[in-house]
Amino acid sequence: MVGRYESPVQDIHFAGIPQGSPLSPILYVFYNADLVDMEIDKKGGAIGFVDDFNAWVTGPSAEENTIAIQQKILPRVEAWAKESGAIFEADKTGFIHFTATRQLRQTSALTQTEAAPLNF
Repeated sequence: MVGRYESPVQDIHFAGIPQGSPLSPILYVFYNADLVDMEIDKKGGAIGFVDDFNAWVTGPSAEENTIAIQQKILPRVEAWAKESGAIFEADKTGFIHFTATRQLRQTSALTQTEAAPLNF
């Protein structure tokens, strides 16, 4: 419905957008807008490009950064995936610590939350 006009119901024979369509990037921006809608500042942020999503946090230690990702980023990603029906591919998911020192003192791994399984 647009304004007061409502078109008749029609079957969709070819749902989706063809690969390489110039409309694809524009529609994808709308599709993942809720996922990447985060403020980017010195504490972290998120960006999306085509079908990639990147989120990051900064902090005093790898352990604290891992906790921040577990508590802030992953629940948001899981909720978006559940709502949108998107599935994240585990083999394309990375978790990297960058430090200002040459050696990482402690490493931490991301774990699955109790709320929902990770679809990564």
